[in-house]
Formats: sequence, structure tokens, C-alpha cells
Amino acid sequence: MKRGLCAVAMLVATSMALSLGVAGASAVGDVVVTSSSTADAPTIQMNSDDLDAIAAANAAAGNGKGISAQPQTQQLPDTVAESIPEDATIVAPELAVTTSGEVKHVQTGETVTDPAIVGTVETPPDPLTKTDGKSYIPVKIEDAKAEGKARTVPDADAAEPASAESSSANTEANAAAQSSATAAPIVSAATFVEGQSTVRSIAAGNEQGAYWGTYNGTPAFFQKNGTPFVQNAKWVIDVSKWNGTIDWDKAKAAGVQGAIIRIGFGSGNPIDAQAKRNIAECKRLGIPFGIYLYSYAYDAAFAAGEGDSTVNLMREAGVNPGDLSYPVYYDLEQWSWAGHTPPTDPAVYEQIARAWNEKLWAAGYRNTAFYSYTQYLRGPLNTPYIHGGVNWVAQYSGYITYTAWPAGQRGWQYTSTGYIDGVGSNVDLNAFGDVPVAGGTAGPRFEVKGAMGEEWQRIGGSSSKIGNPVADEVCNWDPARTNCYQNFQYGAISWTPSTGARYTVGQLRTEWANRGFENGVMGFPVADEVDLGNGWWRQEFQAGYIFAKGSTSYVMLFQLRESYDQHKGYAWLGAPVANEENMGNGWWRQRCEHGDVWTRGTTVKTVIQLELRDSYNEHGGAGWLGAPVSDEEDMGNGWWRQRCEHGDVWTRWGAKRVVMLALRDNYYKRGGFAKLGGPTSDERFTGTVWQQDCEKGTLEVK
Repeated sequence: MKRGLCAVAMLVATSMALSLGVAGASAVGDVVVTSSSTADAPTIQMNSDDLDAIAAANAAAGNGKGISAQPQTQQLPDTVAESIPEDATIVAPELAVTTSGEVKHVQTGETVTDPAIVGTVETPPDPLTKTDGKSYIPVKIEDAKAEGKARTVPDADAAEPASAESSSANTEANAAAQSSATAAPIVSAATFVEGQSTVRSIAAGNEQGAYWGTYNGTPAFFQKNGTPFVQNAKWVIDVSKWNGTIDWDKAKAAGVQGAIIRIGFGSGNPIDAQAKRNIAECKRLGIPFGIYLYSYAYDAAFAAGEGDSTVNLMREAGVNPGDLSYPVYYDLEQWSWAGHTPPTDPAVYEQIARAWNEKLWAAGYRNTAFYSYTQYLRGPLNTPYIHGGVNWVAQYSGYITYTAWPAGQRGWQYTSTGYIDGVGSNVDLNAFGDVPVAGGTAGPRFEVKGAMGEEWQRIGGSSSKIGNPVADEVCNWDPARTNCYQNFQYGAISWTPSTGARYTVGQLRTEWANRGFENGVMGFPVADEVDLGNGWWRQEFQAGYIFAKGSTSYVMLFQLRESYDQHKGYAWLGAPVANEENMGNGWWRQRCEHGDVWTRGTTVKTVIQLELRDSYNEHGGAGWLGAPVSDEEDMGNGWWRQRCEHGDVWTRWGAKRVVMLALRDNYYKRGGFAKLGGPTSDERFTGTVWQQDCEKGTLEVK
């Protein structure tokens, strides 16, 4: 079937400098927060027909797209060290910055001195290093505690992780708190892209409710309560070296309509490692773009130096003023830099903003603007001059509460956990567009019918894991492959006459997308997801299982699945820890938590578990012993044996032995276990013969 996303516009914003450590964000204002990670939100699959269902006019056919987003949560620590002050700011899942500029490990209270994270007195760090390139809107310690997302413990105890029970309880409490917010409108399309594609979403969390739709006959982006944010909406991503080498052809085909490209940070630092290529590719493909520089300015003089750097770096990259469709942005956030303290006085920040602007304007780059996040704009950046230049704001929630927008274009960075074909990492998603004209009309709503409607209601309807529908059902009535699917905010429901209607969501769905959906090796889902415990989830498909835990997932296919099930499955073997391996000569292996599953052809299905596996691996594994040709045997008196192609593996009360090749032949020729007992030593070479001791004798071969 053709695959795409729902149909209007899907904003994309990348991991800009928000990961660095901005202070003052509200726990519930700029971002939805949670104290423990949750399952990833799912892939959305759609067809070009979905565009027709959403657009006010009859939509034209589209090409394949691969872009997606979903509600975002930020992980907060379960515990905060007693020495961390209340006015410190959480800037990453494990880091906080004090008002004096010190970076602390939140749960231990230890001061962080790594130059890669805090820089040196002379040179600031790359602001995205703190979170490995991922955006993170900071949250005050006091706000996190007020929302019940963190608790204070003595420093000595802070390093102890929360129990699984408390972590789970926190997750449920946070989910309940977020669900109690204003109900989302019936249609909440987290993505909106026309055409055919395989689409993936990477994110964790509960429903936020901001969505794509149409307004006044144009693509539009809406707040959770149905208030339009922009019409004539465009999908814009912001990118840096942390997004790797981007395939811009794929990104454009996926629906990217603009990009904001990091040129660098601070004053006198090198150009972003991917900036020249990103700029050249956008020029080649005609993708509208803008530029941003992350600021470390503490006074007007330093800001003037950053202005000179911005100009020099743009010229180095071949960017002329006429090349820019979006502004050159000055990224203003609370930074952390060893030996320096960021401003807190709006008057100082105004001088900084003016000094930078003057350098850009003097060089001919007069299309400039400011970027930040809502709470910082209400605090240190709260001046009419800065607000007059702000048209791009980050706020990870169902609402954008910043209101001091200038006339004209504006942009909302609403998630840092989007996925776009061609970008090999999470990417920030932004909606840019025009101020909506009052009195407009929005696009249609969608029905969920038949078996898929029953499945949706059974799992909770609008309150379910997959949220609300974002498109009409798409069906293929070819007798050889009859099936239907319907996309929802955070997942989809698929139906065939033989499998019935089944939903897919989260990392399980992401892995299914990686394998090509139903057209790949897995086929259709034949059961709903199952909670196995210990964070593991499993879903059965026609050709095998998908297992997922957090953002980790594996598949188990065909005979390996049969062997796994025949050997008591998860209860005995645990979850897989790797995908299948071709061991050669017809053998396949899949490693699991408590044992390895082996198959050869359709008839040989064995497992090697626990101490026997340990003994097998310690004695050279498949390279020396070959594959197991039988299951384990209880030999009595504490002895266990497993036969392999080139030798037998033995264990007893922690002792691990193998008997191989000619010594094994000699062992069985002399009566085996009944006559000689188990092996009590490994083999040894005396210089003339090979020997191995057993309980009741010694083996010897030349």
C-alpha cells in the first residue's frame, strides 16, 4: 500500500542550543516533564488520499514523504541531591546549573568539571554536548519539586536509583497529571505530510494535543484547544553537526520546507562542522533557509564579537544576504561556561542584542531576529527591544503561551524528538507561518469504523495510547492482499480478514517501520502488545515477534521464534539482547538474557542456557565447539551436559568444563558418564599426548 502522513504541514525543529542549560523554564509552561522515560511514540503511516480528507479543497497527488513527530516529554531526575539549591536549573536529565554558574550532577551533587561540558575560562563548550545534541528546555529545581517530579535526598543517598515501582508510579502520576489538562480536539494530527512513504516517529510521552490541520484553506498548525497558531504553515527543521550528514534529497522529499542552520557558537570559534554542507545542499535543492548562532555573551563587547563572528562564518560559508529566506537568529539562552556567569538583567541583555544586531546590519545582513524559550523571554529577556525581534520560540507542550509576537511570520519549536527521512537522529520540529486571520474555518474530522473502530474503543478510544485519528482509513481490496489501516496521533490500527484489527504504538511500531511495515519480513500484527515485565514489551506478527524496551528493540523470526517458544520463551530465556546471527553452515543463533536460541533448517531447535552458556562461551563458543546439537541433559549428582558439534559442555556447581574432539570420542568409547563420571579438568597437552581428568579416570589421546 502507499504510505505517507496525514496531509498538511509538519513542522520540524532540530536540537538547537536548548540542551545547553537555560534557566527559569516552568515545569509545566515550556515543556511537559516526567521523572522517568516512557515508551516511544509510534510511527504514522498514511496515503495521499489522507491529504484530500484534510484539505479544504480537492488535494493534488503527492510524492513519498517520511516525516513525523509526536508529543514530547523531558526526563527529570527522580531525586535531587540535598546540596543542589532550589534556584538551580535542570539543564539535562542528570545536570543542573546553579546561579553562580556551577554545573552539578543532580543526583550526587558533584561539581562537573569536564571541559567538553563546561568549557574552559578561555573557551566555551559546544552548548549541545550536555545532552548529546538533543534539545532540552531547562526546568527550575523548585518547579520540578512543585510539580511532584523530583524529591530531595541527602547527597550520600542521591546516587541510589529509584526503584522500578517508584519510577513506574511517578510515570503514572505524571501521565495522570498531563491527561487532566484541557481535552484535545477530536482531530490532533501530530504530523501532516502529503504523499506516500514509510513514516517514523521517535518520542516519549503523553498526549500534548497540538496538531496540524487546515485553516482558511491553507496548511495550519493548531494549539491543543483548537486555536490556530499559524496559517500558510511550513515545515522547518533546525540542524547542526549533531544531526550528522543529512541526506537533503530525502529530507526534501519527506516534506521539509525550510531549515535553520547552526553556523556556530560564541565568538571566534570554528564554523559548525556541517554548516557549509548544509547550506550548499539547501541552495542546490532550493530549500529556504536561515542561520543561527548560539550566544555566550555576558556584555555588549562580547556580543559585538559574536556579531563579527556570525558575519565572518556566514561569509566563509558563502552566505550572502540575498540567500536567506529566514532570518539570521541570535540564540539567547542562559548558558553555562566555566569562570563566567550569564546576565540576569534585561537591560544588559538589551545591550547585548543591540550590539549583535548592529554588527549584522553594518555588514548588510538586515534580516535578523532572536530565538529563545517562553520562560526566559519572560525573565532576563523581558524587554520591548528583544520582544520586538523575537519570531521563533521553543515551548514543548500543547500550547504556546508566548504572546508578544511582532507582526508577520512566526515560528514555534514544539518538539525536539521528530524524525525525518534523511536525518539520522532526532530533529527539532518547527511550524513557521503567518498570523492566522480571524474568523477562518478548520478542516474535517475523521471517523473510525468497523473492526478498527471496535479495536480503538476497546483500548480506550481518545484516551488510548494511540490518541485520536488523524486521517480516514485506507483500504486495499485486492483479493490477494485485502487489508486496511488508519493512522492516529501516536500509532495506527491495521486490519486484515485473517488477523483482525490490531494497534501498533511506540518502539514496537518504530521497529515494524524499520522492517518495512506489512510489506517487509514481519507481515501484519496478529496480536496486541503484551507487557512482559521489567520494561519489556512484545508484539506478535505473522513472521515473528518484536520485543522493545525503551528505545531498544529486536525481532525474532520464523524457526528462532518457534525454538524460543518451545523452550518456555520469556519465562526461561528472558528477552532477546541482539538480533539473529547467521552462524554459517545453516545455523542461526539469537542471544537472549538467560540463554541462546539456535536453529538449523526447520527441524533442529535448541537452546543453551545459564551456566552451560557461560561454559560454552568461556571455551571458545561457536568457533571451537560449533553449534549445540541437543538440549541440556541433567546427568545427576549436580552434573549438566550439552552436546555440541565439536565437543560437549559440562557444568557442576559453578565448575565449567568441555570435552572436545578426540578426547570426547575416547570418553564415549570408554563408557561415558556411567563409567567415568563428569570431567574435573580441562584438557592439557603433556608434550606427547592430550589428557583430561574425569571423576573416575583420565582420558588420553595422541
